[in-house]
Amino acid sequence: MKKQLIAAFSFLVLVTACGKTDVELPEKKPGKETVSLWAKTEGRLALPAYAGKGYVLASSDTAIAKAVWKGNGALITTHAPGNTTVTVQDKSTGKPLLQIGVFSRSVETAYGWRNIENEQWKTSVVVKARNATDSRALQNQLLDSIKAGTAGSGFIFRKNEAAEYAQNRQLYKVGYTFDNWLLTLRHEGWLEQIFLNPVQYNVIGLTQDLTDQYKARYPGKKILKVKITRYFTEVLPPG
Repeated sequence: MKKQLIAAFSFLVLVTACGKTDVELPEKKPGKETVSLWAKTEGRLALPAYAGKGYVLASSDTAIAKAVWKGNGALITTHAPGNTTVTVQDKSTGKPLLQIGVFSRSVETAYGWRNIENEQWKTSVVVKARNATDSRALQNQLLDSIKAGTAGSGFIFRKNEAAEYAQNRQLYKVGYTFDNWLLTLRHEGWLEQIFLNPVQYNVIGLTQDLTDQYKARYPGKKILKVKITRYFTEVLPPG
């Protein structure tokens, strides 16, 4: 009987001790999101579960990207190419609640671009002239010419500042420079300027103002504006 009581008491102590001791669970890891942007652009990531609740946004490298709350999401602005992490933190404890991997790419470091033409990304031609009939005729003519001449066209950028691009099924080599969102191709005796518009990650709109060129070509048509936009996607290096 004595042994039984001791055994029972021992079991009671064990149960009581286990009851008073909290079981240590593994710490919950913060959630994860990813955002890919061109350098020097911004994008908003919807985060309704975190926005407006007093949480803070902290970037591990503000030289690459910063983030602020805007509406029900985080507005992320990239400043330079590279990778960084924006963390949603509890303001009082500093505990990380969500980690956002930010991947920032630069058009200047791309290996090459390839022309794309589909239902979403269609070549755009804007022609304005004093006569509406002339506008439509020139617009159709230019659109047909662009589609025929740029089929399969693209750019390959080299470190020695030579750009190769296929146009009218031919291969050219020209010098080039980037200045912010302006690409300048240095042809022999003339410069070709192309404005870059990063419409979404991995898709760039290339816009050229051809107004002066077409005014000189068709002086009697009183052309006011000629602008074309083509769309390109990034090409990765071989291997």
